[in-house]
Amino acid sequence: MFEGVTGKKISDKKLYPVAAVVIFVFVFIGITAFYLDITQPINL
Repeated sequence: MFEGVTGKKISDKKLYPVAAVVIFVFVFIGITAFYLDITQPINL
């Protein structure tokens, strides 16, 4: 995607930190949602 915008080739090693941050954010949101579901369930 980034290559299509800029036309430059990016090495995979530069993308590892970005991928790690994205994965961490999704895991954090998942754990937070699971925790809140147990401690403060939503009453519909």
